[in-house]
Amino acid sequence: YHGANELCLQAHLPSAIVFDDHVRDGDLKCYPVLLAGNVACIDATQAEQLQTYVEEGGVLVACADFGMCDEFGRDQEKPFLDEFLGIKRRWYGKGWPTLDIGDEKLRSACGRWVTFAYNQYWLAELAEPASEAEVLAQLVDRQTPNWGDIENSGVPAPRSPGLWFCHRGHGIVVYMGVNLFRTYLNSPTLHTLRFFQALLTRFASPPITLQGPICVTMNARKMDNGEWIVHLHNAPGTVYRYPAVAPYGSGELIPIRGMKLYLKNTKVRHAVSVLSGKEFRVSGRGTVISIPLLERNEAIRLICNT
Repeated sequence: YHGANELCLQAHLPSAIVFDDHVRDGDLKCYPVLLAGNVACIDATQAEQLQTYVEEGGVLVACADFGMCDEFGRDQEKPFLDEFLGIKRRWYGKGWPTLDIGDEKLRSACGRWVTFAYNQYWLAELAEPASEAEVLAQLVDRQTPNWGDIENSGVPAPRSPGLWFCHRGHGIVVYMGVNLFRTYLNSPTLHTLRFFQALLTRFASPPITLQGPICVTMNARKMDNGEWIVHLHNAPGTVYRYPAVAPYGSGELIPIRGMKLYLKNTKVRHAVSVLSGKEFRVSGRGTVISIPLLERNEAIRLICNT
């Protein structure tokens, strides 16, 4: 969950923590996307609630060992949700996993290859997808530091489906064979961040997004009267790798210029600073707010059409 939080924070995607009892009680309708990640242990009730959540319109993102064990950590011969995720069978990889992106939209965002750190404690999960799965990327399981010995023989390393999605009822399940969140926490790269952002927004667009550097954190809240309050914080410390936060910084804070807020399904009449009262330019028929300068903190009140 730390890796998922880092990705959401730096991709400027609003997020919240969902606990086991929320899943077990079926308290999930307010979340358009659920990052199930590499949670290996689930029980039968949770599996049933997750299926209902997706079939009613949710998006479930799972990776690697998700659902391999029951609630006591015992391996399941047939995991509860494998069929629902579109997994026919799976086995462990042996080396440095790389996603070879085949989907054009994802590739335009992050490039053709996204490589994940190798560690003996979390290996890639190779899997055979069901016939209805729509494959977005192949997984290359390299056992040598070079690219499949292509420098010598010209033969690329073998590939197997590594990222796909399936339609289930009104919703979608996404499965990838790499432990995305754990590896980002330990080996963060911009390619991985852009891959994650493009993957999530492909299936569910957030109500507010920010175009700006990863050192700016964004928090947004919709008020009872329909207005939004968006808080922006220029916080360079957020780009340090968690949990090894630098004990001290340079003391220099660089102002950020030329950022923009984008809104979905909302038309803004006025955007006003809560701190100074100044107005921000609204364009795109009320869906784009220009932020010419952010020094440290800004809170913006978005007055919307009713």
